[in-house]
Amino acid sequence: MEQAATTCLKRGLVVIIEGILNATRYESMLKQVSLETTGASLFYAYDLTLAETSSRHITRAKSVSFGSAEMKDWYHGWQPLTFVSEGRIDSSWAENATIDRIAADIAAARATGH
Repeated sequence: MEQAATTCLKRGLVVIIEGILNATRYESMLKQVSLETTGASLFYAYDLTLAETSSRHITRAKSVSFGSAEMKDWYHGWQPLTFVSEGRIDSSWAENATIDRIAADIAAARATGH
């Protein structure tokens, strides 16, 4: 992930790293990626219960690949990163509202040159 992200960032592309990322395991990689970009680094994280995460998962095509039992092993709840303030996305955010917010934040960062 780190190599792919930094390669794309160096080419001026917008990069989104998405997944159930345990902060203990991935924080140093995310920090390194943010340090290697000259533009803005925006961070968002879902703050959802396991029940809400599972409920949302069953609406995805990937739900046939793994289910709530596997997700329970990966789920660690809210794990804020220590090096940056994250946009906290809770259960009140609809999918389209989340996408619109992140896209607007990216556009604003690009417009200001960050």
